[in-house]
Amino acid sequence: MRLQALAAGFIAVTVGTSSTVVLLLQASQAAGIGQRGFESWLFAATLGSGVVGIALSVRHRQPILIAWSTPGVALLVGSIGGYAWPDALGAFVAAGLATAVVGVTGAFRRLLARVPPSVVMAVLAGVLLPFGLRMMQAIPDAPVLVVGMIAVYLALARLRIRAPVIGAFAFGLVVVLASGELDTAAGLRLELATPVWTWPRFDLETILALGLPLWVLTMTAQNATGVAVLQANGYEPPTDATLVAVGTASAVLAPLGSHALNLAALSAAFVAGPEGGPEPSGRWRAAVAAGVAYLLIAAFAGSAAALFAALPGAFVAALAGLVLLGVLATSLHAALEPAPREPALLALLVAASGVTLLGVGAAFWGLVTGLAAAAFLGRLRAG
Repeated sequence: MRLQALAAGFIAVTVGTSSTVVLLLQASQAAGIGQRGFESWLFAATLGSGVVGIALSVRHRQPILIAWSTPGVALLVGSIGGYAWPDALGAFVAAGLATAVVGVTGAFRRLLARVPPSVVMAVLAGVLLPFGLRMMQAIPDAPVLVVGMIAVYLALARLRIRAPVIGAFAFGLVVVLASGELDTAAGLRLELATPVWTWPRFDLETILALGLPLWVLTMTAQNATGVAVLQANGYEPPTDATLVAVGTASAVLAPLGSHALNLAALSAAFVAGPEGGPEPSGRWRAAVAAGVAYLLIAAFAGSAAALFAALPGAFVAALAGLVLLGVLATSLHAALEPAPREPALLALLVAASGVTLLGVGAAFWGLVTGLAAAAFLGRLRAG
């Protein structure tokens, strides 16, 4: 394997994982499953990403990078707290099976054609908005840390550094270590993962409240974007086969905590573009290298989980806000650019409100509200 492909694969995973694993930590805390549950979740998500990514890349000779659903886990941070963990796992299984069914039937493009993208992006923006607000709310508790991380992020973005959040992460970590705020009471050491199996329980209310929004956001904000990234680099990805693979793996790994696997979007550019190798036909090796990196993280998920669990809350809030800043900006632009804006705006407000109705969370009702308003205004597209 070329050194360039190896480096590109490991960089892609470093960027994608180090910047979003903090969301898994927040979701596990909201779910009340403790550090062991967080470790198992991280293990399952990275194991699935590695195995599926390697298998698809080798089979189709394309740089198919798999990741866990970032919008999906952001959704769970704000909504999973009111549900029992086995019920949440049942919703994860249902979402994975739904993805696999879409792949088997070849209905992906038809489904995307029916739903106004602005409404889906508005729901995504509503889900992500609280992360930006929590970042700002953390400033009084740790002004040097949070403002410094934001400043480093903006400075690197001005220099057109591809992943400015990594610089912000490094700066924040230095500040945390220098101030002695790293909680090492539990001990930080290199150790193999010890995943926890929990039998899922299927509850219709939880499937509607968690599983349906998780599935919609993963399919539209992640899988559709991942396909677009590969196509932009000259590939014709095996969309249906990929959906079957990630959907099946998501369902199988759900009892260990994995919420949803999908095509990587932003980090996929590292392996699908020129960074992955001079010849497009050989860039699949970079995706294989990324898969190996995922498997290494899975093997030592216990150590990674302990490190992130020891970080102070202000650091976690700032990092999560910066990780999602670009996605929030993109989703807001996509939501409010086309007219009429009312369906998307209503969907955004409902999704961001945190309201729960009939036991079902805000993301679901935001989607329902946006689609209903679009249908009323004649913007819901016919099949």
